[in-house]
Amino acid sequence: LTQHSAAETSGGVGEKPDVLSQDLGMEGEKSPAEDQMRMKWESLHQEFSTKQKLLQNVLEQEQEQVLYSRPNRLLSGVPLYKGDGETQDKSAVTSLLDGLNQSFEEVSSQGGGTKRQSIHLEQKLYDGVSATSTWLDDVEERLFVTTALLPEETETCLFNQETLAKDIKEMSEEMDKNKNLFSQAFPENGDNRDVIEDTLGCLLGRLSLLDSVVNQRCHQMKERLQQILNFQNDLKVLFTSLADNKYIILQKLANVFEQPVAEQIEAIQQAEDGLKELDAGIIELKRRGDKLQIEQPSMQELSKLQDMYDELMMTIGSRRTGLNQNLALKSQYERALQDLADLLETGREKM
Repeated sequence: LTQHSAAETSGGVGEKPDVLSQDLGMEGEKSPAEDQMRMKWESLHQEFSTKQKLLQNVLEQEQEQVLYSRPNRLLSGVPLYKGDGETQDKSAVTSLLDGLNQSFEEVSSQGGGTKRQSIHLEQKLYDGVSATSTWLDDVEERLFVTTALLPEETETCLFNQETLAKDIKEMSEEMDKNKNLFSQAFPENGDNRDVIEDTLGCLLGRLSLLDSVVNQRCHQMKERLQQILNFQNDLKVLFTSLADNKYIILQKLANVFEQPVAEQIEAIQQAEDGLKELDAGIIELKRRGDKLQIEQPSMQELSKLQDMYDELMMTIGSRRTGLNQNLALKSQYERALQDLADLLETGREKM
């Protein structure tokens, strides 16, 4: 027993310096896990920096394009950064970031954690940041690479864009919160603090760029919807105006039917002059419809309005043609009577 106890004692005394030396070594040197995390953060920062620059280039070139009537929102020859093709669901990313927030808050409430806890927390932060970036890849894919917006889809697309704007804002707030919690939980002299802050800065910058472009598109779509509404209202006004003018003109032409030709011609001239403003309104509405690329039903209504206008003008023109023919016949009749009178006068003189 004495020998066994002595052996345990000597063994225990021999182990303590080794453990202490390992702890001292951990303090003075980086562990393989720390080196690995450093490399992962540096690689992620380079990737984020590339994505942010590509996004800025695409946005600069997109300013020269129109939101509608182009086959593709992304200019050819300007590819966005594509990762491994995976997509990330927003709810999964949000859940991951919520868990990260809780972990940060727990460490902060304890006044900081051990080195092992720090590495574990750093890995969770890395996973959350990577997942957020993957979600943004899918957002960019939908924003810049998908088929261009068709005019008749504006209202539906506006709803989707407003939803996306809320998602981006929520994600930005989550990442900003995590960035602040990271600053509180990690020591200022931490080995990877600088590259982590730079990486988070790139991600927040990318979120900010996408937030601005989505909000700009929402504004453009709202303007377009208002223009479409104005177009439809003006179309209704022209329909009403044409119907009123048609009734008044036909009534007036009927009233002067038995009147002298001069009065009838004057009434026709007044009717034609009164329709000039309506004609200008239809032409302007066509121009606006072509520019807005109004959907087919509204353009069919505009064509119907044009047909009604043309029909009324044909009625007025037919009335004018009839009067002109009557005037021509009257003139011929008067000339014939005059010729007959001259002939009779000549006959009397000869007799």
